[in-house]
Amino acid sequence: MSEAQHPPAGRLVVAAVLVLAPIVAVACSPWSAFTAIVLFGYLAALNAALVDERAVALTVVVTTVVAFVAVLLTGTGPALPLLGTGLIALLAFATAAVTPHGLMSVGAVQIVLAAHLLIDPRGLDAGLGPSPTVWTTSSVLAGVVFAVAGWVLLVRLAVLPGKHAPLRVEPSIPYGTLLAVVCGLFALICLLWFRGTNMWWTVLTVALVLQPAAQDTRARAANRIVGTFVGATVAGIAVALIASETVVLVLAVVAAVACVVLTLAGSAYWLYSTAVTVSVMLLTFTPSGLLVGDVQRIVCTVVAAAASVVAVLLVEWFGPERTVQRRRVVGR
Repeated sequence: MSEAQHPPAGRLVVAAVLVLAPIVAVACSPWSAFTAIVLFGYLAALNAALVDERAVALTVVVTTVVAFVAVLLTGTGPALPLLGTGLIALLAFATAAVTPHGLMSVGAVQIVLAAHLLIDPRGLDAGLGPSPTVWTTSSVLAGVVFAVAGWVLLVRLAVLPGKHAPLRVEPSIPYGTLLAVVCGLFALICLLWFRGTNMWWTVLTVALVLQPAAQDTRARAANRIVGTFVGATVAGIAVALIASETVVLVLAVVAAVACVVLTLAGSAYWLYSTAVTVSVMLLTFTPSGLLVGDVQRIVCTVVAAAASVVAVLLVEWFGPERTVQRRRVVGR
């Protein structure tokens, strides 16, 4: 997800296995409903690991705060659509602000994390006793996210020490404004009419597809659609052919390891999208619900990716012409 100088292959594999340890621990704990949520916290820290230790440490703190605030907002009743959309827009502008420092992917994952918690908080109070308060749920979830993201920092210090040089991008479009408008629009629609569903995937798609450069957005949209379709197909075939839930779980973990390796190695985005789709679908859906989930994910991806490309095209047609600049950030 990040375009950085890449560590040696052996260290990539070791890091991939180590960073997944807390994810597996959470999945096997009474807080297993948190698994999908902490996965995003871990992905944010993983992308920051491609920069330096300071970036990871900052990401751990920011991700914990975002998780805490997003869960708190779920208790605001009728004000939630407005407040939730405001949080998404704020994170979009923050993402644009850190993009010149090579942390665009980190910011995008914060948007995804917040959208998931705001739009689909189902099961978050599982394992927290009878009728937990929103303060209890937000505190426990934030603590788990902090632990998982913090573990990535420890692995970064032990296995991948030193600094890398992420690609610094000077936007050729009003990136922050576009990200805030398109993500905010999908978030508002979901909070008003589709809360408690998987429609938050539309916000996820926009956050990950929309790029600071117009040509990159078009390429990312195509790669995302291809990866989602291939990954959903693979997950569906796996569940149809494999009866053992244990084997399916192993495949999901293998796909998650592949996500880590592909991220750290800077591989083609459609490969990463394929791996993450396989992992998410196998980890979050029962066999009986997987087909419906596959269709939902593909539709959400196509609609949101198309909206992102259309938004960029409108800016290209009617906005001032800009040129994109890329250079490595060195010595951070």
